[in-house]
Amino acid sequence: MSLGLKRKKSWGRCLNFLFLLTETRRNGKILRAKHNSLMGCGIMEQRLPEADVQMKNFSFQPSEIRVSPGREVTWINNDPTTHTVTAEDGSFDSGNLEQGEGFSFIFKEKGTFKYYCAIHPGMRGQVVVA
Repeated sequence: MSLGLKRKKSWGRCLNFLFLLTETRRNGKILRAKHNSLMGCGIMEQRLPEADVQMKNFSFQPSEIRVSPGREVTWINNDPTTHTVTAEDGSFDSGNLEQGEGFSFIFKEKGTFKYYCAIHPGMRGQVVVA
């Protein structure tokens, strides 16, 4: 039985030491991100997934993105408040995303997919798959 969990590993840099960042995802939502590093490292640079769309200043930036079929789109919440990425047609829903959390979805079919934040309905965007 598959639980839809995916693990993603990436490397970051802490001064002159490397550390390993491990993400655990379920259905595209990052459930946990942790790093293994040397003790006493201090300031660390974490390489989070690169955002195609950012939630920032109570808006999706950019509000429209164009991609090819089969492309994964990632949203990252860079606001200090909780947001969602919710498709108008119900095809995807991130659930609540706290600051720094992300959500990814693979668009397999062509079309225009409009989405909004269920908490802040004025936040709207769309993905055009062509």
